[in-house]
Amino acid sequence: MSVTGPAPSSPNAFPKGADDAPAPDEKPPPEDLPRSAPADLFAGMETSGWERPGPSSEEKKESRDGAGERPRKYVAVAGNIGAGKSSLTEVLGQSFGWETFYEKVDDNPYLSDFYEDMRRWSFNLQVYFLSSRFRHQRAIEQSERSVVQDRSIYEDVEIFARNLYEMGLMSKRDFENYVELFGIMTSYLRPPSLLVYLRASVPTLIGHIQSRGREYESAIRIEYLERLQKHYERWIERYDEGPKMIVDVDELDFVHSDEDRRDVVSRIESRLFGLFPDEG
Repeated sequence: MSVTGPAPSSPNAFPKGADDAPAPDEKPPPEDLPRSAPADLFAGMETSGWERPGPSSEEKKESRDGAGERPRKYVAVAGNIGAGKSSLTEVLGQSFGWETFYEKVDDNPYLSDFYEDMRRWSFNLQVYFLSSRFRHQRAIEQSERSVVQDRSIYEDVEIFARNLYEMGLMSKRDFENYVELFGIMTSYLRPPSLLVYLRASVPTLIGHIQSRGREYESAIRIEYLERLQKHYERWIERYDEGPKMIVDVDELDFVHSDEDRRDVVSRIESRLFGLFPDEG
């Protein structure tokens, strides 16, 4: 695995020169990020994308998905780079006939500037991702079908922005401002019906990244994956926005094994619709 500069189109690649970044502030960032906004913060705002959503279809009446046989669900798939989020999103979409939402990064106007000057543009980059993810979340909530999403909005702040801050590539002031903005925006969203976390060791992540052969991912540093992995494990341990399920990707290959694919789909189905859902 190469340990060179940043990937040209991946916002999660470890940038060239980041090893030379100054040490971050001694005081670590807060573990518990804000989740609510003042009730009157957006009072009087008329922009259509920002009003607090009214009662959901589940609150008004039980919403039905597809052929009308099951309640509408929203599943978010979380995990490190190379864990298999997009693959599982596709599997679940095909298995259940759900609408799929994939992470899109190619149209971010800050990427090129970010790679040129990480400290200057890290905040702008992350705010753009957050606002884009917010629009994505609103589209998910407005969908009448069940939905499966590749990467959750929580990972933006809990993993990537936090990591930039701790690397000294985002100032404390910008990080705290970003965290506050995140709390305001997510207070207007509903959490997933189920968060599926794909847990994979770094060697497994490297194997997946190498096997899919994306040129820009060859620049991702092993040390960067390890840093992200620590943040993921800390985050999933304290995640309490709703039900969560951990899938050990080291032990399963739902991409190439029909048996493993059926096992994962069955576990998620049981967790969502079973009378006695699993606790894992």
